[in-house]
Amino acid sequence: VLVALSLKTSFGAVFQTHLRFDLNSLIEVLSSLLFATFVVISLFWGAGLSGIMASWVLATFGASVLGFYFSRRITKFIWTLDRKILKRIFVESLPAGALFIFFTVYNRADTLILQFFWGADAVALYGLPYKIHDQLVLGAAFLMSSTFPMLTKRYAEIGNRGALINQYQKTFDLILGSAL
Repeated sequence: VLVALSLKTSFGAVFQTHLRFDLNSLIEVLSSLLFATFVVISLFWGAGLSGIMASWVLATFGASVLGFYFSRRITKFIWTLDRKILKRIFVESLPAGALFIFFTVYNRADTLILQFFWGADAVALYGLPYKIHDQLVLGAAFLMSSTFPMLTKRYAEIGNRGALINQYQKTFDLILGSAL
């Protein structure tokens, strides 16, 4: 499923780059419908958990195929393997990957230590404020996910740095106002 998820996400980046969120949403809805259909069929056949997992893989693969179909209508793909570009992507993604790994370890270490010494009740009391915080942060994450493609488009417009700064400042002000 990781290959299909990676493909689906990559095609989603194409839609975001071209500000075609409608196509990305359509693929997500169709993927969910495919998943639900496959789950009902697999449960009808008595496949159990394996059938549900297979349904997820098939639905995600189907969404990837749809993503490929729609993205080909928007942009042209160049099917070459450029080692310099691959190396550059890998090197540029290393800091983000390392941050993700350290964040995951850091985010789980405290709860593991707490559970070892004090048990599940203490972890539940400790984890509740984090869950509340995570839900409150979602608004900012959704806003940034929506504005990021527009910010990158403004960044790509060489002679239009003022529009980039203006849009960034408005987004920042909205997030800061919401936080306060």
